[in-house]
Amino acid sequence: MRVYISGAVTGTEDYKERFAEAEKILSERGYEVVNPVKEMEQFADDSWLDIMNRCLLLLDTCDRVYFMSGWSKSRGACMEFGYAVGKGMMQI
Repeated sequence: MRVYISGAVTGTEDYKERFAEAEKILSERGYEVVNPVKEMEQFADDSWLDIMNRCLLLLDTCDRVYFMSGWSKSRGACMEFGYAVGKGMMQI
């Protein structure tokens, strides 16, 4: 089962550590984890919207989504939430 991690990135300093910790925990539970922070590193110079479009494409390849604490304060995570709900994805 592929799980996408969603959470706040913009405006936070510890996002890499938080996403890595979530990835570790989910991997230990047996999930195949998609960490968008790692996946988007190569696109760091792209616009926010271009990165979000790529994140939604990644989310589309997953079976479930994991929303980290504080996700609802993130515009990008809210977009991912809306997409996941529209797609009928289960949250873990």
